[in-house]
Formats: sequence, structure tokens, C-alpha cells
Amino acid sequence: MSTLSDTEKAQLRAFLGYAQFNRFRNPKLESALDLIDGGAETMIRAEIVEVLAVNAALRGTTRTIAGIAQADDARFFGRKDGNRFDELRREGHMHIARISKTLDVPVRDGSDWFSTESSEPSNWSGTGYAIGGSRGNEIKLG
Repeated sequence: MSTLSDTEKAQLRAFLGYAQFNRFRNPKLESALDLIDGGAETMIRAEIVEVLAVNAALRGTTRTIAGIAQADDARFFGRKDGNRFDELRREGHMHIARISKTLDVPVRDGSDWFSTESSEPSNWSGTGYAIGGSRGNEIKLG
């Protein structure tokens, strides 16, 4: 039985691209969060720490590339064919992929924890129906 805290479960849902509400839409993830054993929990907690560290580093990276304080002292480092921001995102995606594999739950399509874009609406409310007349005929609303 899992001893993951509610906060850890919320972080895992967010990393994998699933909403905190309407959890019935992914029973496999919810079951995995409740049933993982101690060894897997240790691995998951280590990956949560890594994802949060990458996130903090990304915030620091975006702050440092916002401007140059002194142009004559500008130094460039890292690979010539990429930048630190992309490297950190790749590292973060690797840690989220490890979480996905450990829980055997895929990352939701179109989800990127490190993106600045919001996620696609889930249409979680579905199609509504009104019950009409004494015979119980359903009238589609959407």
C-alpha cells in the first residue's frame, strides 16, 4: 500500500499531464498511486526531487538570459548547437519518462510540464441530456 502524500500524488498527476479533478478518467494512474510498493515509492520520490530541481534550474536560466548586465564581461558556455534551457528541458522530460515507466502510466498526449503553454481543454463535462415528457425521452443538449 502506498504512503505517497497527497502533495506527491498531485505532483505526479501534474507531471504526467492529468488534472487534479475528475480522477475517474484515469483509473490506472490512481490505482498505481495507491498500490505501488516501498521500492517503487523510493524511486518515484527521487524522480520528483529531480523534476523539481530541473524546474528550479529552468526558472533560474530564464532569469539569467533575460538580459546582460555588463556586455564586456559576457561569457558563453555549454554546447554550441544548443542552449542550457533545452538541455534542462530534456533532462526534465527524462525524469518524467522514468516516473511514467515506473507507474506504467503514459504521459498524457500533448502534455509538457515544462511548457509555457496551457493544456488543451479536457471536455470533461461531456454531453448533457435533458429528460423530457412523461415517457423519459432524452433530448441531446450539446
